[in-house]
Amino acid sequence: MLEKALSQKELSALLGMKTFEIYKKLCWQIEADLKKLLYLKRKPNK
Repeated sequence: MLEKALSQKELSALLGMKTFEIYKKLCWQIEADLKKLLYLKRKPNK
């Protein structure tokens, strides 16, 4: 299944750069939110 997966370059060409840029920003924001949640979860309560 993975052998048939499109490369990032192919996906970018298919989606169009504008859509792809939006997708990347959303992924980065989700990742940042997850890191923040993990940090808050590990932080000891005072």
